[in-house]
Amino acid sequence: MGFSKRFPRWITGVLGVAQLVITAAVIAMELVSDYIDLAHGTIWAGLWSGLIFIITFMTMLFISKYSFNFFI
Repeated sequence: MGFSKRFPRWITGVLGVAQLVITAAVIAMELVSDYIDLAHGTIWAGLWSGLIFIITFMTMLFISKYSFNFFI
């Protein structure tokens, strides 16, 4: 039994959109924190993890057999 038979397409669409929103928030907060105080910031962990999160939400959005038909 494959992934598309276990999970409906609308679930992967909702999870993918949620990951997209959270990824944008992580990257935005990292950029704002670097703008506010660059000297005491992290080593841009939000940007590095954002790269992995981008790959994650893209694969979640395209994991179903029929991509772009998320809510059908």
